[in-house]
Amino acid sequence: MEQIGLFSGDNWIDNIKSILAEIMTTEELPENALVLVKNSSKVKDITTSYSVSVNKTEYPRNPKTNNSSKTPLFNIQVKTNSNDEVEKLYYCLPEDMIPILEQKSFDITYSKRESDAFTRVSIDHKSDRFIEFSLLVIKSMLDTYFSKGGQSFGCCSMFEECSDAKKCLHENKLYARGCAYYHNLKQGRIFYGKNRNVENGI
Repeated sequence: MEQIGLFSGDNWIDNIKSILAEIMTTEELPENALVLVKNSSKVKDITTSYSVSVNKTEYPRNPKTNNSSKTPLFNIQVKTNSNDEVEKLYYCLPEDMIPILEQKSFDITYSKRESDAFTRVSIDHKSDRFIEFSLLVIKSMLDTYFSKGGQSFGCCSMFEECSDAKKCLHENKLYARGCAYYHNLKQGRIFYGKNRNVENGI
């Protein structure tokens, strides 16, 4: 939470984008790997919500197609008053995020409709802990995306080089987040090469 002082002002969109930039830097993710997407109504040209999304370009990259896909991690709904000023933000989150948030004692409220598969978590965007709250949610949802989103694999062809370096050397850290060995290396568990400290492989 050392970087919280870098964020300021009441513009929650700019603050979310700054959080995404901070995560991409600290996690060594490709540029624009995390984006805030505006969702508009199909009937009227009005914004209905925003999505914090993973923006994945195909890997290995094909210069002829240059395809990419956006996968929403969660949505943010905005409540405004009669003067179009933002009053509350509602983070639409899965049920398993609630215990994580409750441990931090944020000043937030919860609501859920029977027809929804998610819980609305309301927070004041001017709160002193808005940045801390948003950072925790985004990082937790990103971890869930890689652990449960069908993006996982055992290791890539660089497992020996990574073992000798004691860290992931893959050029695309977004792709590498799905590597099981990437997470083992971060925990200091090395299965191969001169630094091997675990007897059994993955």
